[in-house]
Amino acid sequence: MRKNRIISSLLIFFGLSVFIFSCSDEEVATNSNCGQVDVKAASIFTNNGPALTLYSGGYTETSQRVCILGLCQDEPVFTTIRTTFENNLSIKVDYQLYNLIESTLTTETKQVTVNKGESSEKVILLAEGDQATFNYAIITNVEIKYLDECPKSTNTKRIAGTDVPKIENTEAEVIVRLGQLDSKTISSFTIAGTKIFTTDESKLTEYGIVYLNTNTEEFVTSTGSLAGFSSEVTGLEPDTKYNVRAYAIQNGTTYYSTDYIEVTTNAIVSPTVVVGDDVKDITATSLTVAGNSVTGGDPASSEFGVAYSLTNDTDAIVEHISGAGSALSFEVSISELTANTSYYVWAYAKQNGIYVYSETSVLATTSAAIPSVIFNGVSYRIDGGDYISYTTDGISYMAISMHRYNGEVQDFNVGIELRSNDGFKSGTYTFGTGDLYFNDVTTVALDNTQDFKKATGGTITLTINENKDYTVVMNVQTEGGELTGTYTVLGEFGSEF
Repeated sequence: MRKNRIISSLLIFFGLSVFIFSCSDEEVATNSNCGQVDVKAASIFTNNGPALTLYSGGYTETSQRVCILGLCQDEPVFTTIRTTFENNLSIKVDYQLYNLIESTLTTETKQVTVNKGESSEKVILLAEGDQATFNYAIITNVEIKYLDECPKSTNTKRIAGTDVPKIENTEAEVIVRLGQLDSKTISSFTIAGTKIFTTDESKLTEYGIVYLNTNTEEFVTSTGSLAGFSSEVTGLEPDTKYNVRAYAIQNGTTYYSTDYIEVTTNAIVSPTVVVGDDVKDITATSLTVAGNSVTGGDPASSEFGVAYSLTNDTDAIVEHISGAGSALSFEVSISELTANTSYYVWAYAKQNGIYVYSETSVLATTSAAIPSVIFNGVSYRIDGGDYISYTTDGISYMAISMHRYNGEVQDFNVGIELRSNDGFKSGTYTFGTGDLYFNDVTTVALDNTQDFKKATGGTITLTINENKDYTVVMNVQTEGGELTGTYTVLGEFGSEF
């Protein structure tokens, strides 16, 4: 789930309190522990909390490492000891380091000696370069031991009650730790390993990641495990930078991770598309283009094939025909073309919903049509034809013959006789009588026989072209079945009387 929200943030501070005990004048003479001053401390290293000063004759001071709702890492953490005593001191510090991310607790002890006359010394709890990581540290015990004689009463001071500096302890309810970039594409990315730590999971109402582009924040909620969840963001723009943080909402307060990730979606890389120059299997209505290829590209192409047009312009493409097999080398057949016509053919790839074409096209031309007619549901090739036209007794006649040869034998023949009472001309001739008509002299013969199937009805449309080519369109019923088709008798094969 994704939603917009205005950013708000809250820094949570941990608090600490300290209690100091030291020997009294009476205890110096009778207590065997007089040479040791116990300093009981329960101090949390906070984010931006003030340093705590511990008084014990002289004084000690603890300094806090700053950790803003994240991991303290590869940084020194120390307690500073200052003294006005003219004594040699032994200082031992017991402390614990807490790592909420890994749910670990490490107990450590460090001890140093402050020599007589020195004004200060640091007790290094975590040295720089130790590569330890923690969210906060607790000092459980500090012991300062006088290595020489017991101090005079003027050198001891008992601090209690209101004399002890205190800071109110406000515990953080939520710590948010952003995961790492797991994967990305041109329109999406996934952040994996985000973790949420909470004092009361029942009060946690929402969590996930939030990403920013320009001035709008989009929140993507999650239902995954608080111990580590993944968040996928989709519907993004290619080659665009987004700033990403994790967030959680508890008790109406929104907590954010202190760190963030800059994610730039992948840029679109167009594939290389090449059209083949192997044009083969050419007929009057079809042809095949082979040797095409599509390589590379991000994201990968979802489709590849060829496209064609009557002009050398991809804006005028008539049809896209997808290929099959390997895009590295493929061929595609194009059908339902027009006879004796030139076509421009491109290879293409479909990437991210957009067609990417080859830089060049190949020119392919269909062959001339082989004329044919259909008789009684069977197609018959027409190898040739001729005509004779004449006028007698006021009636104009045109006899048209079409035939097919099997070797030297004519095994299919159509004979048409058209008649006109108004001069020979273009028009539709109907079976029977009228100004433009034909009759049962129109026949179809099969297998070089004299078994002529006479016309019984229908129409024949004649077009007389300027070059004296005669074209007939036949829709004729005969004794042997229906005759349909179109045929043009060239003027050079015609005779007029």
